Amino acid sequence: ICTSCLISGHYYRNCTSHSVCSTCSMRHHTNLGCRPDETISSHRIKSVQPNTKRLRYDDGTVHYSRTCPIQLTNPNTNTTIEGLAILDDQACITIKDSSVAEMLSIKPSDMTSTNLSTTTIEGTSLPGPCKLVDGLIVSALDGSNPVHLPSTYVYKRLPSTIHEVSSRKTISAIPRLNHLSKEFIPKENWQPLVLIGRDCTAAQLQEDITFSKDKRQIASKTPFGWV
Repeated sequence: ICTSCLISGHYYRNCTSHSVCSTCSMRHHTNLGCRPDETISSHRIKSVQPNTKRLRYDDGTVHYSRTCPIQLTNPNTNTTIEGLAILDDQACITIKDSSVAEMLSIKPSDMTSTNLSTTTIEGTSLPGPCKLVDGLIVSALDGSNPVHLPSTYVYKRLPSTIHEVSSRKTISAIPRLNHLSKEFIPKENWQPLVLIGRDCTAAQLQEDITFSKDKRQIASKTPFGWV
């Protein structure tokens, strides 16, 4: 059932009706309950720091979404590919791009059928069929610091986040972060491979954090390198 017009047979993204809720002006039917304004995982966003990947919530906590180049390995086929990992401590599951199964030569027999429903600030999707994969390993580009991923959902497509990967040139121009420029890997046209949520705590560790001179930008040392 479409949450915009309450008619079955399509999802709200494909709905031809452009009506919005008369209470909150969001794109859902007025008869449905409104989501709390700007709410993610029961926390209310207080501010988004400009030019950073940092969200500050009204309970005083700070959360990060970081993108870094990684290696992703399927031990069953001894296949390794390079790409981007989105480290998101507000996601409760780990998701891999649908193209990864073919690139890692993952056999259909190594995947389990399940259903997945996702919740974002745009609403909650209806449960849809997807696959689960076990046994994948993520590591730094040089193969160091391998982390075993939990059961990973195969999703349709992860968004491109290459614009969030800083180049050495960019870092070298930021006061009090410029000394870290050599720690950043030369930028390539990587594609997103996996979104790692808080169900993989080993990947969410931050060994060090350094602020720019104006406190508006952050460099964070993850298990897979500086971002």
